[in-house]
Amino acid sequence: MTPQDDARDQLKDIANDIERLRQELDAAISRRYDAVEAARAAGITWREAATILKMTETGLMKTQAATRGRTKD
Repeated sequence: MTPQDDARDQLKDIANDIERLRQELDAAISRRYDAVEAARAAGITWREAATILKMTETGLMKTQAATRGRTKD
């Protein structure tokens, strides 16, 4: 095996790791969206939900809107 083959294999491994992590992140964002919607319906404030999630209130509202927009497509 050449150094170039080793480098290609390493790059492929990294690409696979990144793809797997992207899928996990997408799943976590989807779960967060559903959990926030349920929490809001149960009377939890944006501020409390954001604090629990270690986010800003504005950031949470923006991510909810963005996720909502993605799921409608």
